[in-house]
Amino acid sequence: MKKERRERLSSRRRRTLRRVLIALAAVFVVNRVFMIGLLFPIQAIRHNEERQGTGRTAVVCRDWEPNFRWNFLAYLTGNENVTMLSGADLGLYGWSQSPGPALDCTEEAPMHCGLWTIRAGNRMRLYVFGRIDDPDIVRLKIQGSWTTFKDDSDLPTSQTEQEWALEEGDWLEKDGRRYFLAATRAGAEVNWSVQDFTVIGYDKYYYETARAEVKQGASSTFYD
Repeated sequence: MKKERRERLSSRRRRTLRRVLIALAAVFVVNRVFMIGLLFPIQAIRHNEERQGTGRTAVVCRDWEPNFRWNFLAYLTGNENVTMLSGADLGLYGWSQSPGPALDCTEEAPMHCGLWTIRAGNRMRLYVFGRIDDPDIVRLKIQGSWTTFKDDSDLPTSQTEQEWALEEGDWLEKDGRRYFLAATRAGAEVNWSVQDFTVIGYDKYYYETARAEVKQGASSTFYD
């Protein structure tokens, strides 16, 4: 009697285990093939790595601005060759990827800088980010502007200036590499064109040692 009970329990456990394995396999297929149903935001970042061919990157920091988009996370990641800013967006079918710019850091340069602009409904968020490879640079200044236009018109309505001053204590460090991330506050600018963003590096004596025009960038739009 006890033997029959043990056999029934064993058979039931095998069926349960088989169902769990089938469910896990189905989730894996849906994740990999259709890229939906992601349970964790970092999975979306891994898809971004594969899409852009960056190789595995380490997370430097995450940025969340609920007044811009409550279900959106921006990830600054990097490895020896690449610095990437990308996002994960939580929707009805789990987390999905939001590809941003990936900076090629294989060429020797004092700084590698990028730009990512995002729109969600009537809100805008703009990121300037990068990696500092020159050890003499201990502070940064980021200068830029963008123009706002009327709806369905080429007529400008305003010019917005933006400037950040970042000391070394404001930077981020990962695996011996130094990074920075600056972002605008959530705003109500819709029709805009980003222009003339420059990153300037200074040494401890406040002398300018490097200047980089921000040319590598991307833009993304979310529809609420």
